[in-house]
Amino acid sequence: MRGGVAKPLSDALIIFWSKDITKEIGKIVGVYGKATIDKLKDNRYYNYEGFENDCFIANIQAEIDFSMPFPTPLNDEKYKKKYSNGDNKILVGQAGLRYKDRGNFKIFDFAKEVILDEINELQKDKTKENKLIKLKTIYEYYFGKLNIDELEENELIEIYKNKPREELINELLNNTNNDDDKIQINGKIYKRNNSNIAKIKLLRGFHCQICGKTIIKKDGSKYVEAAHIKARSKGGRELWNNIILLCPNHHKEFDIGKSEIVSHNENNIVLKIEDKEYSILFEKL
Repeated sequence: MRGGVAKPLSDALIIFWSKDITKEIGKIVGVYGKATIDKLKDNRYYNYEGFENDCFIANIQAEIDFSMPFPTPLNDEKYKKKYSNGDNKILVGQAGLRYKDRGNFKIFDFAKEVILDEINELQKDKTKENKLIKLKTIYEYYFGKLNIDELEENELIEIYKNKPREELINELLNNTNNDDDKIQINGKIYKRNNSNIAKIKLLRGFHCQICGKTIIKKDGSKYVEAAHIKARSKGGRELWNNIILLCPNHHKEFDIGKSEIVSHNENNIVLKIEDKEYSILFEKL
């Protein structure tokens, strides 16, 4: 609504909040996607203090394929601290949650984080696979392609970044488990192969092992890609001597460009890209 005149809003993503009155805890309990919000036919509004112009439009419709209650409601304390601009004034009446678009408020980031957090919860329970697929569809519709492996790697990087270097090296060198195994950290299940790649990225400093380049993302984190020397489709695993770190350009050149593996053993790999030869030592993790 602008200037007191309601305009139809379509393709909205509505996030629902509820209060557990027995524990006095606020919970985020679900989403309505591809929602249409419009004024009432007789041009009346309901008044709720806190909404823009203190008005709330009553007509809301959403598509069932893009809407769902959360199997695991999310505690709203996390989001209060991060998105309330320090005043915690986010609750509207007793029926909704509103993060006002003021100053540097990140409404887009809030919605994205809520759905990612619920996706992480659903990944812990194999019986919720259908709900997980549905929520991924909702995420990708609003926020773009979802790479679960990359998300896991980033979480694991945060977990491992303060571990001693020698401990990470020993874990990689002594890894005898199948990379498809799962590991549990702080009550959450991760893929072991993502764990290995996270350790390799930390140990090798997120640098392309051909050009030395590190990409700094908008959020300040570092980005580099893990390339398999022997492809997974051919039995290659996420081991310290089967993974090299490459920038996106060299990764593409290595995978689909004019490239050749000259030699590959436990200690190093020698490869050619565009007729230029590179030697990479694995012991220099």
